[in-house]
Amino acid sequence: MLINDAQALHRESATDLRSRTLEAARQQLGHGTCADSMVRDMLVSAHDLLVDGRRPGLAEALSDTDAVSVLGVPVRIGGTAVGSLNA
Repeated sequence: MLINDAQALHRESATDLRSRTLEAARQQLGHGTCADSMVRDMLVSAHDLLVDGRRPGLAEALSDTDAVSVLGVPVRIGGTAVGSLNA
């Protein structure tokens, strides 16, 4: 995900259903590891979405996938976070 001209996170690509579903959930819920990673400019992880209370609704949104853990990594240009990657 990268920041667009309106200064909002925008999905540039997704490698699979989990990635697309995760991004759709972030847009719908207004939060997620990818957004946290970019805003905080640091690595953010959720080891078990079923018990991680920091992102309400995310585990439910991903229930049709086999996603359990998520890692958000900031993308930087010139030392400034301009987006993030989810894994």
